[in-house]
Amino acid sequence: MVVEIDADGAATDHQSRPDRSFPASVRWFSVWLAAAGAAAGGLAVMAADGPRPGLPPLATLALSVSLVAAGRLQLRFSYSDDNEALDLFDAVLAPMVFFLFGPLVVLLAAAAMAVSEAMLRTRPVKACFNVAQWAAGAGAGVLCFAVLADGSALTTRNLGALVAAMTVVAVVNHTSMVVVLAVVTERRVGPTLASMAPIIRVGWLAGGAVNLAFGVLLLAAIESGAWATVLAPASLAMLHWASRGYAEGRADRARMAGLQRATHALVGPIDPRDAIGDFLAEVRACFDVEVVDLVLAETDGHRAHRLTCADASMARAWFIPTGTESLSVSLLDLGTSVRVSPSHPDESVRARLQDEGWRDCLAAPLLTNGEARGIICAYNRTGLQGFETGEMAVLEALARELSGALEKADLVEEVLHQALHDALTGLPNRTLFHQRVQRAIGAAKAGGAHAAVMLIDLNRFKEVNDTLGHHNGDLLLQDFARRLRNSLRPGDTVARLGGDEFAVVVPHVDGAAGAERVVKRIQRALSEPFALHELTLDMDAAIGVAMYPHHGGDPATLLQRADVAMYAAKGTLGGCELYSPEKDRYSPRRLGLVSELRSAASRGELEVYYQPKSDLRSGRVTGLEALLRWNHPRHGPVPPDEFIPVAEQTGSIQALTTFVLEQALTQCGTWRKAGLEVGIAVNLSVRSLLDTDLPGEISRLLSETGIPGRSLTLELTESSMMSDPVRTADVLGRLHEIGAQLSIDDYGTGYSSLSYLRRLPVDEMKIDKSFVMSLEGEDDDDVIVRSTVDLGHNLGLRVVAEGVETEASWDRLATLGCDSAQGFWLSRPIPADEVINLVARLHGDVDESRPAVAS
Repeated sequence: MVVEIDADGAATDHQSRPDRSFPASVRWFSVWLAAAGAAAGGLAVMAADGPRPGLPPLATLALSVSLVAAGRLQLRFSYSDDNEALDLFDAVLAPMVFFLFGPLVVLLAAAAMAVSEAMLRTRPVKACFNVAQWAAGAGAGVLCFAVLADGSALTTRNLGALVAAMTVVAVVNHTSMVVVLAVVTERRVGPTLASMAPIIRVGWLAGGAVNLAFGVLLLAAIESGAWATVLAPASLAMLHWASRGYAEGRADRARMAGLQRATHALVGPIDPRDAIGDFLAEVRACFDVEVVDLVLAETDGHRAHRLTCADASMARAWFIPTGTESLSVSLLDLGTSVRVSPSHPDESVRARLQDEGWRDCLAAPLLTNGEARGIICAYNRTGLQGFETGEMAVLEALARELSGALEKADLVEEVLHQALHDALTGLPNRTLFHQRVQRAIGAAKAGGAHAAVMLIDLNRFKEVNDTLGHHNGDLLLQDFARRLRNSLRPGDTVARLGGDEFAVVVPHVDGAAGAERVVKRIQRALSEPFALHELTLDMDAAIGVAMYPHHGGDPATLLQRADVAMYAAKGTLGGCELYSPEKDRYSPRRLGLVSELRSAASRGELEVYYQPKSDLRSGRVTGLEALLRWNHPRHGPVPPDEFIPVAEQTGSIQALTTFVLEQALTQCGTWRKAGLEVGIAVNLSVRSLLDTDLPGEISRLLSETGIPGRSLTLELTESSMMSDPVRTADVLGRLHEIGAQLSIDDYGTGYSSLSYLRRLPVDEMKIDKSFVMSLEGEDDDDVIVRSTVDLGHNLGLRVVAEGVETEASWDRLATLGCDSAQGFWLSRPIPADEVINLVARLHGDVDESRPAVAS
């Protein structure tokens, strides 16, 4: 018994030998044939013109022995490219029909066929049918001869009657065979007869003609004297040996041709295992056997079993669990070439041969380094002679060819595995991962589903390598890979892309919620401490997730966006982020802005806008903050939050700062000439504060525009001043020396030290808008603003509030003692040519009411 693993992984039982069961109707048909044959023999007695001449007992015995031999011995001949075989049963039966009593002929024919089938070890049901078939044929033949014959002399009429009788015998045999085949194959008689037409035309008609000719010659010899019956067995023996010699010669040539075809079948594919089915079919044809088995010893506790059945074009594969008792497995354990027959000396081997229903078996092992990795077994050689001595060498040669091909397959598999897998962890590498992602995308597209791609990076892994060495780092990565594998479903793929970077693709996931569940499983698997010798390490990882189809439609895009999300996750508490375009610093649009920003000023796309800053007590405009705007020819207005970080990352921020300073100071000079005495504020980045040439550049611009240094306010963030305190302190000191006012922008969002802040030459601090915008409804923000105002005044600084959008906020800030404010309630940022009108309107409304929102 073997267990077949189908495409869905379910196991089904199969017999190790092809199914040859016969329906019950065949048994009843056999009984009917036997009864019809006996009845026909009885009717022949009544229909005969007189008693049959009979033969002496020894002659009858000789013909009976010849009849048994004729059932076993076959004459082989070739027609076109096909090999055919026939027996001379009809030839020996012909003189018996002529000379012997009808019922005796039926009895002898049935008995001879029974003995012949027993010697061939034919299955009982089939043997009974064959016996009944010949009984019916013999009965029909003797009845036909009795009706047509005239006396017992060898006359022309009687010879014609014999020809008619033997024709009836053949028709009855062939008809009963067609009926049985139609029943077994569950087809109609017509299609069955049509499918057998070539066999009938080539084999049965030619065989019938040979049998009839030989039978007439034998009849003529016996007519001359009963002693001539000895010619029957002698002639059969000579014909058999001549036919066998001819067949052996053709078989040798066919085996050599089959050996060449079988070997050639293994050469074509890159992986020879893909051609094993064709190879076994050629082996089956080469030895003219019913079944060929290939049993391979595997390392996973199973033996892979390949079988070709009677259909030469079909090969089937099974798994044989370890411990299964079968003939092929027993011969594999022997590890040597062997021919198994009913006379084999090993009783257990003989018993398995008999239990599985084989007549004989030829087996040769597949040897690798002297050990058997598998075995080829050929079962049930067609014909009577069974396997021959020279055929063992041919099967051994085929086994050597297959063994070499499998070694090549192992090498190909190893090379492919190395090319597609990581050597340290055994996980798929980047190349194979891309293939798996593409497959997941295809499956999701076909099923209208989602797929998730995750990028995972171990935090602080470099610290482990530097502290404990690369060997321990490798052990950590192996443990990390194992945990990842165990936390995923069988259909998911985890890969190592390099270093401490891993990737996961999850096909058929239930949207972002399903991906989140997978992430939680991964995080749980990584939450347990990692053991390295006597140390235990707590490690965590940053996980970025991108979803198909929302975030990309190909592996490269999904990986790139999972990478963006992973880097965003490094700064979060949960350690996981789903891709968001807002967090993508490397989007195609953003990358395009990098090169376009450098030449935006020369193309006239950059413009400086101004937002007023007013005194909270008098309402008068005390200054204007210069804000850069970019009107892109394709994208339209680009938000500063998008292009300013790009400028800072690429180093072009200094050129932009110089542009704003030139434009703002020049415009300030123009306003002064028009009678508008206001200060100007410009934002500086961290790169500007680290530029030691900046104070000299600003001094030059002040001198060229005629603007006094005290009218220029430089706004700096807390984080920019604290990035490099030594260098920034030097730059700030030099800026203070030329008279520029220094303001701390977005105060309250950074991490400045008050002791350091007290020593900086700062003149002003701006409360971040996040505290001001919710001032009306949040008591906590009210406390923060009050405290900041008090702190600024205690340090001798002016305090400015930004983000004032309502009259209530304006009034509350005035009550808290804040000095100045700016925000949308006063005005949004406006172009330079609108500033004079805005300031005039704001100043004209001071004594009557608070300023109105500018349009």
